Amino acid sequence: MQPVAERLTRVVPLLKAMSKAVRQSFFLGAVFFFIGTVLAGCASPPAKRVTGYTPVIGEKAAHTAATMIGRPYKYRGDSPSGFDCSGLVRYSYLTAGLNVPHGTKQLKSATRSVGTSMQKGDLLFFDEKGGRYSHVGIYLGGDSFIHAPSTGKTVRKNSLLDPYWKKHFIEARRFY
Repeated sequence: MQPVAERLTRVVPLLKAMSKAVRQSFFLGAVFFFIGTVLAGCASPPAKRVTGYTPVIGEKAAHTAATMIGRPYKYRGDSPSGFDCSGLVRYSYLTAGLNVPHGTKQLKSATRSVGTSMQKGDLLFFDEKGGRYSHVGIYLGGDSFIHAPSTGKTVRKNSLLDPYWKKHFIEARRFY
């Protein structure tokens, strides 16, 4: 019996050390998996470049958006039953024949700045509630644009000269 007991006294600490190493490895693996998952969730996939834009498509999109005046706001909505701001852009451009992304950040990434030379159908970006590029509308010409403002409201036409929109306007952008 003595030799077995001696072997066990040497094996038990070894097993405990191995068990601790396995637990630590599992823990580190879980931590790295969690960090990778979180980082992947924070990153948006790169926006696909939208090709095929023409001024005629922009005008058609602006016209379609104008026919949606009075339609209700709906978070993540992109149909006449309800729109959010980028959903109105997506629907209007799809109707005009151009497949564009849904989401203000994705729309920003799929467009280029046009400075002050705006054309009908250009996208107008605003910062609202502290968020840069958090709202988008479609330029109609003159000082007018159309957008889906927020919960409880409807798609409407507004003026860029309105003090609120003038203060929050960031820039005009156009698809490539």
